[in-house]
Amino acid sequence: EGGRVSASEQQTAALCVVVFGAINMDVKATAEVSTWPEHAVSCKGRFEQSAGGKGANEAVALARLGVPVSLVGRVGDDESGSFLLSALRSERVDVGGTLRLGRTGTAVHIVTKDDSRKFNVTCLEANGELDRTDVQRAVALVRQKESGERRVVVLLQLEVSPVLSRQLVKKVGERCLVALKPSPLASDESK
Repeated sequence: EGGRVSASEQQTAALCVVVFGAINMDVKATAEVSTWPEHAVSCKGRFEQSAGGKGANEAVALARLGVPVSLVGRVGDDESGSFLLSALRSERVDVGGTLRLGRTGTAVHIVTKDDSRKFNVTCLEANGELDRTDVQRAVALVRQKESGERRVVVLLQLEVSPVLSRQLVKKVGERCLVALKPSPLASDESK
């Protein structure tokens, strides 16, 4: 009020986040059944499509809280990639560190109508193409954002390569706070 800046606004202004993570097109099919079928069947349902990926979701949540946030990741050079970048920009997420290559990653969620049973399949696509150059872009963003009293936080998940996440931590871990939200894919924990 009256030009005053609250303590939480001061903390937010002194903080910025670089997210290194997945950007997916989320596809959800809600089946009009309450029990999971034991064999292949067809049933009616509802279809939804939205922006997602653990990295993108966390970047959007932070931006909605007023935290300056940059996202380093990859989307496809396709219609889904264009949709995702536009959605992220509209949420005030800096996507300058995001590359376009191949096909956009997709997460497919199939659920029963009461949401009691779920089956998720994540198709990495462009997210699976992250490499050392993406780590280098993230390091460059951290260095660019370091200034005066500003604190840089690097936020990681394990939906993208844990090897690359470790490389990023080794390069910036002394310079800033690193936060890890473990969320590996069930069959991809060792990469």
